[in-house]
Amino acid sequence: MLRESITALEAKLNPNKFVRLHRSAIVNIDYVREIHRDARTEGWVLLSAGERVRLNKTGWRKLAAMNGIS
Repeated sequence: MLRESITALEAKLNPNKFVRLHRSAIVNIDYVREIHRDARTEGWVLLSAGERVRLNKTGWRKLAAMNGIS
């Protein structure tokens, strides 16, 4: 268990490997298997272990930029 903010954790992680997808979720992009958008501002990603993680508009933009998606 961690006792620090997600913002502090995000600052410590390699930005080329980790992306914050939602206010409560940071993922390693190597484990992202699928990206789903339900609307312009919402969606989710499927990780290789089968978990679904919520995706907000800012998270989509960051993930898209890392993967060269427009």
